[in-house]
Amino acid sequence: MKTTFRFFTAAILMAAIALPAFAQDSSSYKIGVVDMQKVMADYEYRKQEYNKLEAKVKELQAPIDALSSKIEALKADYDKLAAKPDKTADDRKDLVAKENEIRSQHADYEAMLRQNQLQIDENEKNVLEDVVTKVQAALKEIGEKENYHLILNGREGSGSAVVYHAAALDITSSVLSKLNGSR
Repeated sequence: MKTTFRFFTAAILMAAIALPAFAQDSSSYKIGVVDMQKVMADYEYRKQEYNKLEAKVKELQAPIDALSSKIEALKADYDKLAAKPDKTADDRKDLVAKENEIRSQHADYEAMLRQNQLQIDENEKNVLEDVVTKVQAALKEIGEKENYHLILNGREGSGSAVVYHAAALDITSSVLSKLNGSR
């Protein structure tokens, strides 16, 4: 019985000595949480780049709108001529010519739409990659500079892996300050 008592006493004593050591190790880890949705929404560079992208979209849309108007005018002329009750041979030739012109212009319109959409998609992909690279670099710099062991992407209640975090862990404003040049 004395041996068992000594064993339990020794075990409790060792646990009591070891517990602060374990607690110290786990408390030395620094964790941060970033609301990436907020970072992307409030990052000024991203806003500027997307404004440029929108301007490019409008620039590319102008010739498409002009071609669309031209096609509509051709269709109106065609419909007007087609509605004519007593068509001459020249009228029938004109109808065929207008129909061919409408088809040709519509094919040009479709090709221009596809080409412009590909260009817009490529530009958007490049902007997004650039923005994400800059955000990741800022996160890495903050993580290294401020000795974070782990930075999580999380927004409470938005279906992210982070269900709850203390406000003290949220470094979103630090990341935005870094990205927007306030730091």
